[in-house]
Amino acid sequence: MAMRRTLVAAALFGAASIQLKDDGTPLTNTVSGSFHLNEHVPDIDTFASRAEAMPKDPGADFGEQYKDVKMLIGVMSTALEKKYRDVHRRTWMSSEAVKVCKVAGDSKQLGGDCNVFATFVLGTDGKGDEWTKAEAEKHKDITFATTLDGTVIPDDLTLAHRSLHLKKKSLGWFRHAVDTFSDVTHVLKIDIDTYPYPGQIARVFVAARGKNSDEELSPMLFEKHEAPPTGWQESVGGVHLGSQGQLYGYSANTLRCMFKSLKENYKTDPVLNISQQVAGEDGFMVELTNRLTDGGKGHCKPTWNLHAGFGELVAPKLRLWEDILN
Repeated sequence: MAMRRTLVAAALFGAASIQLKDDGTPLTNTVSGSFHLNEHVPDIDTFASRAEAMPKDPGADFGEQYKDVKMLIGVMSTALEKKYRDVHRRTWMSSEAVKVCKVAGDSKQLGGDCNVFATFVLGTDGKGDEWTKAEAEKHKDITFATTLDGTVIPDDLTLAHRSLHLKKKSLGWFRHAVDTFSDVTHVLKIDIDTYPYPGQIARVFVAARGKNSDEELSPMLFEKHEAPPTGWQESVGGVHLGSQGQLYGYSANTLRCMFKSLKENYKTDPVLNISQQVAGEDGFMVELTNRLTDGGKGHCKPTWNLHAGFGELVAPKLRLWEDILN
């Protein structure tokens, strides 16, 4: 599968006023004259038809080895993308192949009989906050990304600010996930134009636990893939998967140690601080991981980068996600 650099994680818009329908969607796709809501995704009908035509999740058949997985997926979105969120809601988030439990912004525990959980991660744009809050109340599947003091992170995706905004929002999401849910085992971030196969992703995380954890995928990881760091243990060091903007994720124990280190070493809110110091729009979490783990002489145990040699893992029969792009 071709990897690509995500232009943005959501719709681009400026300061001009936007005319909205009663359901909160814009009257037209054009926003601020030079940018378009569908800059990075097809029109909603094409988007929906492509998503609805996706094949069955290749990791759909959960076995006994998956029973302790609690994988949480955060879908990056903005207010104007309600119809696109609805497509996600009625496709993989409602699939019979892999049960996905929705997570509300005020949830404090995952629990339930699910292995996979999902929520949409939004900021504030100062325009559609009232109807996004109404949508959140209706569907119970929206989380607003915040800083440490509870301030909702702005959805400012103008050219001058979008990179910093995306770092703040993604970092805020990962921190919220591990600070809020003590039972989460893995946390992912995906873009609105990404169609995930959560069963297969969870299977990869399980396969990384040991050479015999998954009959098919564990040998691929441990024998045909870059070896884990010396002395590495999944239960301590954890893993990270992917590095491109469309999808990446971490073991929760990796994230907890990273944020503990950040809080101990930065006087200001790490979301407002470290996101300005780490370069790159797509790879900043990988760089941050390297800085804070033993590989970067940090304070956390070494983590295993499953992205290295990633080609073997995204072969057609082992696909983890699809892009839905223009």
